[in-house]
Amino acid sequence: MYKFSVIIACFNSKKKLTKTIESVISQNIKEVQLIIVDGGSTDNSNEIFNKYKNNINILISEKDNGIADAWNKGLKYVEGEFVNFLNAGDFYERNILESVYSSCIKYKDDFIGYGNITLYDDKSTDFNLGKHYKKNIFLINGFSFMHPTVFFPSRLITKVGFFNIDKRIAIDTDWLLRCIKCNVDFHYINSHIYMERGGISDKYKYAAMGEYLDSLVSQKFPIFYVPLFFIARLLGSLKLLFHKNSF
Repeated sequence: MYKFSVIIACFNSKKKLTKTIESVISQNIKEVQLIIVDGGSTDNSNEIFNKYKNNINILISEKDNGIADAWNKGLKYVEGEFVNFLNAGDFYERNILESVYSSCIKYKDDFIGYGNITLYDDKSTDFNLGKHYKKNIFLINGFSFMHPTVFFPSRLITKVGFFNIDKRIAIDTDWLLRCIKCNVDFHYINSHIYMERGGISDKYKYAAMGEYLDSLVSQKFPIFYVPLFFIARLLGSLKLLFHKNSF
């Protein structure tokens, strides 16, 4: 049995895929099922797929209905104990899967493991510690970690279900809210992922906020979260504005 199933959803990402795939196959843990879901790329990404055909366990290349649809396609082929999602351009810290596995096997109940991330682009890098998860009212600020750092037992697919294809951006947070409703525990684990800036949630930040708010309401979290959500976002924007003006 595989220890991990790693799902990479991509579209026209030829220039980024090599870095991501290499970070997976170079780990000292080799029991990794690599699943790539390509949305029917037209940039000759198939050259990369052919190059790594002996390392890619499952390759799906066809048009999809967005990220949630692509992730769901990958989930149907999962055979590993634990699941992780990477974007094209993301990559693992060297041999981090060994530490992740040691952390994950400590938990016998259903759980979400989350960890640290370094955001990067051509100009800079920014390390972010996976902050302690806080539930209930603290959810108005979203989650304190990012989806590439998340690892979870594959059995959660049955318990929580697939991703909501009606979500276009806040796909991961909608699913995590459903995990909370299913009484899934959240634990900090020793994971460290490098994530490229400029993803869809960066480009469409306010749309993502709207989808997240809709998920809070539709999943019947307390209604008073709604005004608090907007207050928290306003305070966050003012804090950022004052921070910029202080330089």
